[in-house]
Amino acid sequence: MRTIVTKEPVYGRKGMVAAKHPLAAAAGVQMLRRGGNAVDAAVATALAVGVVEPWMNGLGGCGYLVLREASGSTHVVEYGVRAPMAARPDMFPLEGAPSADAFFPWPSVKGDVNAQGPLSVAVPGTPAGLALAAERFGRLPLRELAQPAIALARECFPVDWYSGSIIARDWRNISRYPATAAIFGGGGFPLGPGLGLETPRIRNPHLGETLAAYAEGGPRAFYEGEAAADIVATVRGGGGILTREDMAAYRARLIAPAPATTYRGATVAMSPALTGGPTLAAILAGLAEAVDAGRMSAVDPALWVAFGRAAGPAFRTRFTEYGDREGPGASTTTLSTVDAEGNAVALTQTLLAGFGSRVLAPGCGVLLNNGMNWFDPEPGKPNSVGGGKRPLSNMAPVVAAGPELGVAAIGSSGGRRIMCTNANILCRMVDQRMGAQGAVAAPRADFSGVPAIVDDRLGEDVRAALEAAGIRTRLAQESYAPKLFASPCVVRIAPDGTREGGADPYHWNACAMAEEEGEA
Repeated sequence: MRTIVTKEPVYGRKGMVAAKHPLAAAAGVQMLRRGGNAVDAAVATALAVGVVEPWMNGLGGCGYLVLREASGSTHVVEYGVRAPMAARPDMFPLEGAPSADAFFPWPSVKGDVNAQGPLSVAVPGTPAGLALAAERFGRLPLRELAQPAIALARECFPVDWYSGSIIARDWRNISRYPATAAIFGGGGFPLGPGLGLETPRIRNPHLGETLAAYAEGGPRAFYEGEAAADIVATVRGGGGILTREDMAAYRARLIAPAPATTYRGATVAMSPALTGGPTLAAILAGLAEAVDAGRMSAVDPALWVAFGRAAGPAFRTRFTEYGDREGPGASTTTLSTVDAEGNAVALTQTLLAGFGSRVLAPGCGVLLNNGMNWFDPEPGKPNSVGGGKRPLSNMAPVVAAGPELGVAAIGSSGGRRIMCTNANILCRMVDQRMGAQGAVAAPRADFSGVPAIVDDRLGEDVRAALEAAGIRTRLAQESYAPKLFASPCVVRIAPDGTREGGADPYHWNACAMAEEEGEA
């Protein structure tokens, strides 16, 4: 028997925030009510979600922010990780045969040291990126935007069944790192939801103090102050190569205008090279050329065959020419915001894997990324390790605008499945005229690997048509776990000015909140 999970769409007339946790979304709405704009809301939400979804993102991670101003101008704030300058192509000893998956033909690394532990840590970008976005495009000072996150870190927050399951799932790795285990466990066991009135809480007061110093001193306080000293000491003490100089040299980048493509009359601003943006653009281009999807129903087999044929070459190019180390299990967060003036932001940020490197710097409370796992560990490849290099990632936030679409800020979390999900949602909104929640909740297919994963709600006719077209498939039921599709959050300004919010029904805490009182 199938169980269908739904969430109600959220509507408003002013601003809107969609995020992966209600406490984080509330932080963004709070900034809108204080006179902030969509960028202020995004920065406050991003800082807060780094506290309440620490296994997904945080100050120790990285991300991309795509902004479309009400004027139509577009910008990207790029704050991806950088390899330490001491990184070298042969730093990870290879062992074992390449993966049987043709998309990942690389040898494994001895001891998995590129995936977890101190050697997997790259220079984080989140503190610099969020501060740059606030400085260039926001209205409120960073010290105000960070207050909700500071309060959440200092006051702690409860473990529900969803977060408890995430902690339990990775406890075997977490337990190898005492400082990390002390935050997410107790008595040798992972934290989990309580059975009575007393609910265990995640306590990380040192993170609150680090956020407070960052709020007052800006990114330099993080990259050159006590936090940097603690992070470097922790990493190097475990055998890593990160230095104070690596931290001090980090800068986020501003790209204007944002890279863009078009899809059936809609202009799509997206993240740049070394992200999922170019692959998403290739999927959309192939789909637009193949069929008149606007005349097809959302379950027409020909639509999904065209989608698979567009996605296949796009991913082959990605994996062979660019390289890609992030698998479908990667842990990322995403959020989208709009304001009353018409500015719109899509933001995606990550630690790469769930709990990143699993290394937590105890003095500052920052859980660190495993960004070195984004590099191909084999030397001589386009995405091989190199000192100071930026690796390829799968983040692909977009802001699309068109006469019949309005303005839609779209983002997803979920590793290489992000690109197909964002393309699916854009197709639903442009071609089938769906609203934000309808597009998020509609059944979809993912073509980023073999076999393709097809939501069983699309039906046997779609699966049979894909197989007949030479596309191997696996029918799957969408659920909380295993998570076989990426997890989206979307906000839209409809052509009539209505604000719409949509959030993944199969992510327990994902939600949309309107700026107006009573709409959250």
